[in-house]
Amino acid sequence: MIRWLLVIFLALMLLSWLSPLLR
Repeated sequence: MIRWLLVIFLALMLLSWLSPLLR
């Protein structure tokens, strides 16, 4: 259960970091 939360959290972190770079 907690592992999934960590995966989702890391995914959101990566998206927040990469979204401005892609633009």
